[in-house]
Amino acid sequence: MTIYNLILATSAAVLCGAGGFVIGRTLAKRKFKRRSNNVPMRRLSDDEPLPLQESRDLLQIAIEHVNHGIAVFNHDFQLSCFNYRFIELYELPEDFLNIGASLESVVYFVAASGNLGDGPAQSLMRDRLVSLQNSPETLEERRLSSGQIIEVRSELLPDIGLVMTVTDITDRVLTSEALVNANEGLEQRVLERTEELTRLNRALLRAKAEADIANLTKTKFLAAASHDLLQPLNAARLYAAALREKSIAESEPWRMSGLINQSLDAVEDILAGLLDISRMDSGMLKPEMNDFLLNDILTQLFGDFDPSARKKGLNLRILPSTIWIKSDRRLLRRILQNFISNALKYTPSGHVLVGARIKQEMVRIDIIDTGPGIPPEKLKVMFQEFERIGAESTQIAGHGLGLSIVERIARLMQHRIEVDSTVGKGTRFSIYVPIGKPQEGTAENIPQIVQESIFNTLTVLCVDNEPAIIEGMTVLLQSWGARVVSGYSKAEALQNLENSKIVPDVAVIDYRLDEGDTGFDVIEAIRKKFGDDFPCALLTANREVEIRTHADENNIVMLYKPARPAALKAFLKRIASQKIG
Repeated sequence: MTIYNLILATSAAVLCGAGGFVIGRTLAKRKFKRRSNNVPMRRLSDDEPLPLQESRDLLQIAIEHVNHGIAVFNHDFQLSCFNYRFIELYELPEDFLNIGASLESVVYFVAASGNLGDGPAQSLMRDRLVSLQNSPETLEERRLSSGQIIEVRSELLPDIGLVMTVTDITDRVLTSEALVNANEGLEQRVLERTEELTRLNRALLRAKAEADIANLTKTKFLAAASHDLLQPLNAARLYAAALREKSIAESEPWRMSGLINQSLDAVEDILAGLLDISRMDSGMLKPEMNDFLLNDILTQLFGDFDPSARKKGLNLRILPSTIWIKSDRRLLRRILQNFISNALKYTPSGHVLVGARIKQEMVRIDIIDTGPGIPPEKLKVMFQEFERIGAESTQIAGHGLGLSIVERIARLMQHRIEVDSTVGKGTRFSIYVPIGKPQEGTAENIPQIVQESIFNTLTVLCVDNEPAIIEGMTVLLQSWGARVVSGYSKAEALQNLENSKIVPDVAVIDYRLDEGDTGFDVIEAIRKKFGDDFPCALLTANREVEIRTHADENNIVMLYKPARPAALKAFLKRIASQKIG
């Protein structure tokens, strides 16, 4: 028999008796004391048989140890018996319940205490009475105002009355809620983790697909690069072999040397392109964004390209600009050099115009030519490796790396490139650059044509530990009209200057020297002798960011090996123009 069935049986036995009694707990067990007006049990008569009395006492003791609140109402719904656990669970006043109290009064008190829910007490009482008096059995959970949770069970006994039991289920409910919350939290974490893993898997799949495409592209790229490298090297070898033949005409060595130089230029272009692409793919090439005057770059570009434009019979116009931009000075110049070089290369006659305007809250730099234009099908693939533009591209030197590198550099700096071309009329290459903030103390330069004879005023100090490089640099600079002082080390260079009593105008120093010195050490010694603003260029094949940063911080021009004569000439032109200006 379950405890609840025992309670029902006991309640029925009580209701079958003549009166009522209070089932109380001992003082040691409960904090409520027996009231004087209630007796533990009222017998049917004074001469009640002893066995019946003992049976009723035994029932009282049994119910005394049940952890339920019990209240029994007769067929008139008047209280016949109760225990103090009922008072305790419903938080009733100790002297509130008395034998004969109506069910209505008990329910109203509970409703008025807020333990039947929200709403008017009278309405809540009526609803509860209807449920208790007309339902054979009810079962509900209630959260009391104290936070305690109880389970209230009632059952109508036909022709006898009503039995109510109240059980404290707070621990059980809270444990269940904690489990539910834990399960929900676990499910949420599992869901979040699953979503995260799904996202990571997608990213890995996407990265793998991109890596596969990149590897395939790189394989094709290296195969094409190897072919294009072998072609000019093979040509240079053939030209060199021809020079060794004694039977060639006297005029041929000059022409052959020019062809060898062109072949080596082609090799240099491919190697430089491969190096740039490698640095961008590995993340080593990082832009240094600064505010500067656009005209500074335009002036340099005019000096670099005007001689070759004049030689080809083209009119190169670079419009001066007072606009400030925000970009990486070196990388932007690289992009503009490529655009201007292509424009001059593919334009057979007419002019090339370079200018800038503010458009769409950006600075748009345009390079416009009167060349043959670009076919529509080439516009879609022109920025891919080894794609060459122009209707006559097969007759023009080049290897199709320039625009690919330009597109990557522009993307790295978040500069947008735009191309507009009409076949037979010309092409406009444009790049959009953010507007910069003007800096104080910077003059606005206007591009000027510098005459070649200006080199006659220059004295150049060259320092390199390779005799062949010193010899080649001396011959080249003297062919331009410059005077050269040289040395194979820092000590020798300073000693030669001391012996000759010559004060140079500019220095071109190799980065790696013997005796533990670097080009920076030589430049520091030279500037101690001739002043902190003495112009210097560092010649190196090392493209580490730290070297570039140190050079920029100390106002040292970087010239990368293999040295381009055009870049060296442009640098020396600026020094010469400053000297005579």
